[in-house]
Amino acid sequence: MHLYKYASFEVGHRILSTGKLRWATPKTLNDPFDMQFAFQMRIHRPQARAMALNKAWEHHYGPFRDKPLNALGLLIRATRGKFPQLTRDEFDREIGAGIDESIDTIEKQLETFAEKIRSHVAYDKIFCVSASASNILMWSYYAQNHSGVVLRFTTETPENPLRLARAVTYIDQVPALFDDDLLSDMLAGYEVMDQRRILNEVVWSKSSHWAHEEEWRVYVYAVSAYETELGW
Repeated sequence: MHLYKYASFEVGHRILSTGKLRWATPKTLNDPFDMQFAFQMRIHRPQARAMALNKAWEHHYGPFRDKPLNALGLLIRATRGKFPQLTRDEFDREIGAGIDESIDTIEKQLETFAEKIRSHVAYDKIFCVSASASNILMWSYYAQNHSGVVLRFTTETPENPLRLARAVTYIDQVPALFDDDLLSDMLAGYEVMDQRRILNEVVWSKSSHWAHEEEWRVYVYAVSAYETELGW
C-alpha cells in the first residue's frame, strides 16, 4: 500500500535530505473536531432515566444480563436478595433519585473529563498522510499552491511506522460520550467506560467537511524529540 504526504518544495527537500519527518501534536491540527473537542452527552434524559430504572429493577430482582459489571453492579450482586423486595413504586422513587443525581454529576463533570483527555494527549505525536496523490484541494492547502511536492511512502518495508496507520473516520457531529443505552447500562450497574473506544474516537475522528482528504494517520504516545527520524 502507498500513502502520500503533501509538502512545499522546501519541506519536501528537507525531508529527502535529512530522512526526518515532522510529526504533529494535537494543538497544531486544523479541525476543531480533531482531538480538541469536548465530549457530549447525546441523550434524551427522560428516556435514559426510564431505561436505567427498568434495567436496574431487573438487575436487583430479575435475570442477569451478560455484560461486564461496574462498581455499582458488583455492589448490587453482593447485596441482592439480602433485603426485602421493594414495590416498583418504592423502587422508582428511591433509585430514581440516585439516577437523577448521577446524571447531574456526569453532566457537570463532562468538561473536566474532556480537559483531562486533552491534557493527556497534548504532547502525543501524529503523522498524517493521504490515500490520494492527486487531490486538487490538497495540492492547494499543503503543497504551496500547487508548486510543492507529494512524497510517496510504502507501508511494506520492515519496521515501518506506517504499518500502524489507520484511516480517519469522518463524522457529522462531535462524538458523544454517552447515548441513552450506554448511560442507562452504567446507571444500572453494567458496563464501564471503554477507554479504547474513547481513544479511537479522539484520535481517528474528523469532521466530514474534511472527507476529501482521505486521511490516514499514525498515532504514538509522546516522545522526547519533536522530530522523529524514520529510517526508510
